[in-house]
Amino acid sequence: MNNDQSLEHLDNIHLMYYKSKIYLAESHLMTSPKSYHDKLGLDLKADYDLDILFFIIKKSLVYNQLGNRSWMLYVIEITKILSSSNSDKFSIMKLYKKLKNKEYKNSYNLQCFDEIKAIIEDENKESVLSKLKVLRDQFYAHSDEDFNKITHELFPTYAEIWDLMDKVEKFLRAIYSQDIKEPMFSIDHIINRYIFDFKRIYRYYQIAEDHGVQYSLYSNFSKERIEIFRTKKL
Repeated sequence: MNNDQSLEHLDNIHLMYYKSKIYLAESHLMTSPKSYHDKLGLDLKADYDLDILFFIIKKSLVYNQLGNRSWMLYVIEITKILSSSNSDKFSIMKLYKKLKNKEYKNSYNLQCFDEIKAIIEDENKESVLSKLKVLRDQFYAHSDEDFNKITHELFPTYAEIWDLMDKVEKFLRAIYSQDIKEPMFSIDHIINRYIFDFKRIYRYYQIAEDHGVQYSLYSNFSKERIEIFRTKKL
């Protein structure tokens, strides 16, 4: 049996992971919607012109600000989980050490830590985690106006980041399975809320007579395509 302390520690890691997964999805969706759709898929129940939809999302100041905020929160949250420092109370390494040293009474097979430990202990400065840690330090040390410059210089690809997340989730599923427990990992219900908002703003662009809206469309798409877009019902 695994005691309440180890399970509480593990549940805190899961909660931090789950929040970081939401932040990452929000950031990816709002800043690179086509990339997000290609990799993870959006449950779009209407017949959108996807290029125009993704153009509208990227053009939105509100979505852009949400994406940047979520990215920063993601970096801060995931680097806490994957920290090697003893000062991060609910890191995976802290849990591992407490289990290994029997500070928590437990019967876990600690081999499930092997892959994630290797990632945390990897000192390669070009690794995804190393880049995220540098970004975290930069976020704390710089003002908001430096945000885009810092992110552009140090940003790993979303594919690389999701691969890292898959490895963290694999570890969590493996250790929870030893307690015959299956916590929530799906964030579809969170992302689906944004789809309703996308439909609203897409519809606004279809009917808007505002000169700025029309100019932005005609500057990026053909007249014929925009006419189809404005007359096609969702």
